[in-house]
Amino acid sequence: MPTPEAPSHRLIGYSGSEPSIQVLMPAISLKLPGQLLEASGQCAAALRLSRAEYIRRALERMNRDTRARLRADRLAAASRRVRGDGMRVNAEFDAIERDVDA
Repeated sequence: MPTPEAPSHRLIGYSGSEPSIQVLMPAISLKLPGQLLEASGQCAAALRLSRAEYIRRALERMNRDTRARLRADRLAAASRRVRGDGMRVNAEFDAIERDVDA
């Protein structure tokens, strides 16, 4: 999977003595159903965000949630793989606890 390009920065002027920096990011073209476009614009406005920033945040949240779900799926699969071993070990400990000569 290709890695995303890192944003580049460009000095565009000064605000007083502080430099004003613009972050340049790769752009994408996105086609959305009209209702989704309208709803995202309304939600962005309610949060006083640009629609682009709103969509960036939504993508970041979706990526974070997806990574968490995939991690949970991997842990569950690993747990299922070792469950049989755990049950066997538990049975051995039970046998030792019941054997007074052990």
